[in-house]
Amino acid sequence: VNHHYFYQDYKGPKIGYTVWETTRYPDQFFNKLKEFDQIWVPSEWQKQCTIEQGILEKKIKVVPEAVDSKVFHPNPDVTLPEYDDGRFKFVIFGRWDYRKGTTEVLKTFGEVFAGKNDVELIASVENPFPSDGLKTTQERIEHYGINTKNIKFINFPSRKEYVKYLQEAHVFVSCARSEGWNLPLIEAMACGTPSIYSNWSGQLQFTLDKGVP
Repeated sequence: VNHHYFYQDYKGPKIGYTVWETTRYPDQFFNKLKEFDQIWVPSEWQKQCTIEQGILEKKIKVVPEAVDSKVFHPNPDVTLPEYDDGRFKFVIFGRWDYRKGTTEVLKTFGEVFAGKNDVELIASVENPFPSDGLKTTQERIEHYGINTKNIKFINFPSRKEYVKYLQEAHVFVSCARSEGWNLPLIEAMACGTPSIYSNWSGQLQFTLDKGVP
């Protein structure tokens, strides 16, 4: 959305592929989309949002995103040392912001599992482009008064480590207010990891009858 490629001049048929997280596009960008011969979106949900905002249904095609099953697949072998401590592991991946519902997940976990030593949440929630006036994860923890005794924060794990965290977790958690697709969720599901998620928006394209909405 709003990438400069959409505003360049092209000869011949024009197809715009765009992934968006909310029910309406920015007006300037939406007016530019109207000039395209076809609009490709990843989900039926986004298709309906696009129709409701004013683009003809015949111009819109649903082209889902995908997950690489050669990388994201079940793996019964526990190789991360922190997963071999006998504690039940929840994981959350996604930058800390309002749309992702990060504050609610962390606060709820800290309250529900306070005083329990047999459960842990591993959270990768760094936000290099914050809009809340807070610069670091530690500042947000203090600002929102989150109980972190059972929460372990990890910062930008490598791709290999990320896959292992998903494969070896007991439960993946997502509570986004809206998603254009939700890559971590589909990748966790592909790893066979039980997943909790909000019953809403673009992720429903692949979550039907799966996980815990």
